[in-house]
Amino acid sequence: MTAKHEGFNSSELGFSMRERAIRPLTGEVFLAKIPPAEVEKSQFAHINCDGYGLVRKSVTSRDDWPKIDILPEVASSRLGIPVEDAMATQIFRDGICNYRCWYCFVDFRYLTGNPQYGSFVTPDRMVEMYQNQSDRPSILYLTGGQPDLLPEWPLWTMKALEKRGLDSSTYLWQDDNLSSDFLWRYVDREGIDYMRNNKNYGRSACLKGFSKQSFYENTGSAPANFETQVDVLGRLVKEGFDIYPYLIMLTTEIDAAQREIPQLMDRLRGIHENLPLKVFPSKVVEFDQTSKRIDPKQRTMMQNQHAILDIWLSELDRRYTSQQISQPKSQISLS
Repeated sequence: MTAKHEGFNSSELGFSMRERAIRPLTGEVFLAKIPPAEVEKSQFAHINCDGYGLVRKSVTSRDDWPKIDILPEVASSRLGIPVEDAMATQIFRDGICNYRCWYCFVDFRYLTGNPQYGSFVTPDRMVEMYQNQSDRPSILYLTGGQPDLLPEWPLWTMKALEKRGLDSSTYLWQDDNLSSDFLWRYVDREGIDYMRNNKNYGRSACLKGFSKQSFYENTGSAPANFETQVDVLGRLVKEGFDIYPYLIMLTTEIDAAQREIPQLMDRLRGIHENLPLKVFPSKVVEFDQTSKRIDPKQRTMMQNQHAILDIWLSELDRRYTSQQISQPKSQISLS
């Protein structure tokens, strides 16, 4: 039996982080500067936009794992461009997060709103920098950190794209770790409807585990906050957002996963019958920052990923036909 753990209050931390990272009256958000060390060994990424931006080529597969990134497929479909033209993304990060996922590729120093590592920028200025790039990608990617602690950020970005005539030629993608209900707290109904009705907008939604215990092991947040993730995912689906869930398959307990993954899959089907079909099993790999903080237990968790993937795929096979499973995820409806 696994020992019970308290974890930290990620909901409370979310409010604290938000206060450090947004100025509603001036329409500014705290953007992190991209550390040059992140790209110095990379052939597929470079920093731009005064140090706030990162252009990166998408990685869609890893070894013997299923496809891991839906973004090029979705963006090419929505914009009517070849997938090859949708592989490059223009990334901006907010500088806050209310989880501390041990496998995160971002140095935790860049997740606290520390002015040493970023500054306040209006989304209009951010889009202006993006527009001024001679080799501008067609995908604008808002990540972090946790963008949905600042749900105005994607809304303001959409309006800046529209103002500059870029809304029909740019696909806007947003990460979300499902840790808060801030979208409904801080964006009014008109704003939510505006976002949802934007055909060139999609959201990833990362479930940080498949149970309370795996969630705690991965984030450090109190196990009960796993329920927040599932609840927020359900609300986003009900709103009608074009949403793509990712599932972290890290745990110390494979035996428990035999019971917990079917339970999660049934809960997701309770939100929408097709929702498990849209889930991407996410494979965690070791980055430079991961190597600095990983311990032996966490290495075992990484080694367990294939066993957890096998359980997930087996449960899909029990519930869906091979034709349903093989559908492109960008074409699976949740309406």
